[in-house]
Parts: sequence; structure tokens; C-alpha cells
Amino acid sequence: MWHFKRFTDGIMKSKKGYLLLSLAIIYMVLIFYLSSIPEPIKYELVPGIDKVLHIIEYAILGFIISWSIKELGVRSYILIAWIISTVYGLSDEIHQSFVPGREASLADFLADSTGSFIGARLRQMFYNRINFKGRSL
Repeated sequence: MWHFKRFTDGIMKSKKGYLLLSLAIIYMVLIFYLSSIPEPIKYELVPGIDKVLHIIEYAILGFIISWSIKELGVRSYILIAWIISTVYGLSDEIHQSFVPGREASLADFLADSTGSFIGARLRQMFYNRINFKGRSL
């Protein structure tokens, strides 16, 4: 009987992983949409705050992707989530170079990559902390 429970738990875990992966894709579509807006509204920001916003934006993406692929049973989920998020950040910067009023920026790409790693690592930290208490995230 325990085999059946382990089997059904595996199915539910993979369903959760695919649901989270769908959430990551929806979030990526949102990033793409926002990057497609030509000549975004210009407003005064504290110098460098746009990089912080890039870090936060991609930390969310890295967190969701690492969570989804961890749920799918991938062992190197931090590395893979960071690579996927970073490559997406690169493609987003390239995409912006074709949008009127936008430009590709190496500094933005580096902020995207940094945020991706932070998000994936935060997911691992939350997982380890909650798992330590006997529950899973």
C-alpha cells in the first residue's frame, strides 16, 4: 500500500511543479509585455534604483523557476533556474534593443542575472528552513 501513496505523492508533486512552471511562463510573458512598451514613462528615480528594480523583477523569476523545477525533481535546480532566468534576461535585453525608445544595457543584464541567482538561492534557503521544521514549501 505504501507504494501507491508514494506514487500518488509523486504525481501530485509533479502537478505542483507544472503549475509553478506555468506561473513562471506567465510571469515571463508579463516581463516581455512590459519590455515591449515603446518609450516608457520617464520619471525621476534615485540613481541606480532601476538596477534594484531589475534585481527584484528577476529574483521573482528565479524564485518561481527554481521552485517549479525543484518540484519536478531536478537536483541542480539552483544552477538550472539561474541559467534559464539569465538567458531570458539576455533575450529581454536583446528584445528591448528593437523597441523604439528602449535600449539594451549590459548593466541591466547583469542586474537581471544577479536577481535570478538571488531568487533561486532564496528558494533554496526557504526550502531548507521549512524542511528543517518538518514541512515542505
